Amino acid sequence: MIVPLGCNWVVKILIVLACCLLALYFFLSSLPTSSIRLSSSNLYCPISPLSNDVQLILKTTATEVLENLPVHLETTLRCVPNYLIYSDHAESLADIPIHDALSSLPTVLGSPRPEFALYNHLRTHGRAGLNTTLTLNTTSAATLEKWKTIPTLHDVLHRRPTAKWYVFIDLDTYIVWPNLLAYLSRFDARKPWYIANRAHLGNHPQVFANGDAGYALSAPAIRKMLAHISLHRKNFESLIESEWAADILMYQALKDVGIEMFSSYPHFQGDAPAGLNFNATQIGRQPWCYAPVSYGNMRPEERRALWKFEQGWQRRWEGSGAVLRHRDVFKGLVLPRLPAARRGWDNMWWNLEREEQEAWFSFTQCRTLCESLAKCRQFAYAVGKCEISDELTLGYETVKGVNWLKSQMPDVTSGWVVKRFPEYVKKMDLSCERHGGNDWVTT
Repeated sequence: MIVPLGCNWVVKILIVLACCLLALYFFLSSLPTSSIRLSSSNLYCPISPLSNDVQLILKTTATEVLENLPVHLETTLRCVPNYLIYSDHAESLADIPIHDALSSLPTVLGSPRPEFALYNHLRTHGRAGLNTTLTLNTTSAATLEKWKTIPTLHDVLHRRPTAKWYVFIDLDTYIVWPNLLAYLSRFDARKPWYIANRAHLGNHPQVFANGDAGYALSAPAIRKMLAHISLHRKNFESLIESEWAADILMYQALKDVGIEMFSSYPHFQGDAPAGLNFNATQIGRQPWCYAPVSYGNMRPEERRALWKFEQGWQRRWEGSGAVLRHRDVFKGLVLPRLPAARRGWDNMWWNLEREEQEAWFSFTQCRTLCESLAKCRQFAYAVGKCEISDELTLGYETVKGVNWLKSQMPDVTSGWVVKRFPEYVKKMDLSCERHGGNDWVTT
């Protein structure tokens, strides 16, 4: 083929462009996965060598799944490569399978109990069965959850036998995925680990994992526990009957095989940022300085807001080695929403004594009392009630028809002393330097 002399330069340009594109392709292919952004929507998913070794398990019920699961699919689960969803009814949502947590109950523990009327009704009639007008002999969600625990563990191991870690959360729990991976990477997954936020009910001596915060089990811990249960099935069924909650059941079953709970406070949190006291001290630790792995009891809109904030934070600090901490969440999501006053609002936390009876008479007098005390930062007022605190919490709107602190008036107005915010933040930040609060809790 004879190419006209005037076209030679065109051919040369095309050849050069082809070589450049080929070189660019191989360069992009060689980039480490940790620097890859997923999707054109600027989704940021930091990659860890542990990503594929962590199995996330979401626990739910047929009555809440439609409200709470879509938010997970829109947010955190976009970055999680391996997750399973278990409910009291098998179905699918957006082509995502939702597994029946009790499907293997007869072979694992014994025949389903008569009190499982609603569960059996759903198996027969499907989701349409929720609209029934029949009076069913149902148990509480907490009671049914006890029976779901062991069959779920069996099924999870069957589906993902190679995972090193199994992390369990409720649908109203938010997982900070990069922090979870960073935290678990500090433990030896070859050993039996039960990592959770320790809790107890009032003055009850029984301790257990705070299920609202989620918990992590290493593969050896699950296998050791299930092997013991298979040898003592009748005893375990009696334990299920006697305990009132799945969290206590799990704690006791693991303790029976010598696996003690490792307290992960304040990484795993059972409260949402709006309800969390970032200065609360447990076992010598305050949340402020540490990295959050989870937040519990979060509404769908709260999880969306936290996801948006987290994505922005991760992109802003990409490559710096910085770790998202509770204080970052407070400064980014809580502090900007604290006004001078908000009616119909409960800021939830009060810990200062007050004797001035006049403060009970009006919101203005309650505010005056708080402002007169150097350490007071927030207060809440209803007719006949004035509560004050040296903490800073956001709280929630009050529920109509529910009286506040046994007050006859449910109309609560919360207030904050805005001018004291900078001092509070500075004091809390300095505490991290004094107490070495920038470490992960691993011992």
